[in-house]
Amino acid sequence: MGSTRLPGKILRPLNRATLLGSILFRLSRLKHPATTVIATTDTPKDDVVEAFCRDNGVLCFRGCEANVLERF
Repeated sequence: MGSTRLPGKILRPLNRATLLGSILFRLSRLKHPATTVIATTDTPKDDVVEAFCRDNGVLCFRGCEANVLERF
């Protein structure tokens, strides 16, 4: 959500869904689906990403914004 060039890009509309929703839809169509977990930061600006995940039944992990490896 904190992109400097296009803030909020992950939840921007793309056709009939959000960018994140479109990605999750495509992942759900895999022949051998894996568990999908969205890793985002624990900053307040990413609360909407967590809410999106909760509303759509997707696992969400939140961690330090500065430590991407920890979130991985």
